[in-house]
Amino acid sequence: MNNTSISTVTPANMTTINALSHNSELLGFLIAVVLTNAAGTLANIILLVAIFTHRPLRKSSSWLLIVHCIAVDLYTTIVAVPAITVPFYLGPAFPLPEAVCTYQTLYANIAYTAGMYATCVLSIHRLVAVVLPKHFRFFTTTSALLGILTVAWTVTVLVNLFTALGMGSRMVHSSASGGCVILPTGKSLVPLTLSTAAGYYFPTSLTGLCYVIIFVKTMVDIYGRKSSRLQRRRLEISRTLFLSFLWHCITVYPAVIILTFFPKAFAASFPLQLAIKWLGNSYSALNPVFFYASSKLFQDGIKAVLSRPCHLHLAPRVRPAGMSVTRREHLTTGQKAAIGTLNSKEQSTPAEGNLEN
Repeated sequence: MNNTSISTVTPANMTTINALSHNSELLGFLIAVVLTNAAGTLANIILLVAIFTHRPLRKSSSWLLIVHCIAVDLYTTIVAVPAITVPFYLGPAFPLPEAVCTYQTLYANIAYTAGMYATCVLSIHRLVAVVLPKHFRFFTTTSALLGILTVAWTVTVLVNLFTALGMGSRMVHSSASGGCVILPTGKSLVPLTLSTAAGYYFPTSLTGLCYVIIFVKTMVDIYGRKSSRLQRRRLEISRTLFLSFLWHCITVYPAVIILTFFPKAFAASFPLQLAIKWLGNSYSALNPVFFYASSKLFQDGIKAVLSRPCHLHLAPRVRPAGMSVTRREHLTTGQKAAIGTLNSKEQSTPAEGNLEN
């Protein structure tokens, strides 16, 4: 890495070889990033629509926190990833304005920190639902959820604001690989290490601990006595969020592991650097796959969103039993509308209850 310590690895800071001599590989990397994030943008939009329109998902006590996670992913695919990838692709010879790198933490890198803390506060919320079910209602109000998000964003902004102001670390244009890299402002790496720990390692460690406790407690409840519908749903949504968290770790930590144990191999292989960089920038784009693959609730919600246009145009009209076509033709417009509403209610699937207490 460019004069940086292993502890400062981020998706925006993973290359060491002069990129000018690898045009074809860079082009392949750019195409892969564009296609992945274009698909991810569409997938995240569909997820958001599913949560807002599919009642069983919308009635989850953690729905606002889940929406927040998906919204951060959407911002990452639309803004953060392009903002990091394009300067890197343009190379070190491209004259980037100084402000682009100086404030990159406030418009691009902040999305990665926000994603970490969005996942973290969601896991804590799920933990409270499992461990303190009798008091959980106090954490389900809109004001409580907004307070939780405020705390998460306060930490997120502070972590990235220090770097933007050059306090302990700063972002500069890389003369070797292009794009922006993070460097310490002094001889000591302690401020930079603490910033990285606060932005990445602390929230992921806390999230992992929360989900371990959630799974142990839920499994004990399910196998210790007859499982309820609420417990099974709680396990399903927790499993989905935990898989999303594992995917988050897979996209972040391989670079740290490779740089720690195989630094020479990493420094000598530009394709490996690009692969790790693509992985770090693909979390938000591919995260919807885990929601769909691991949760029937999300599957039903997404299918409802995708099939809704077909239902609007192809759904046949059903007349009440015992009513002839001739009699139907003599009804007034208002009566026909009332019957149509009644039929649609009879055909719809009853809404499921809350996912949590």
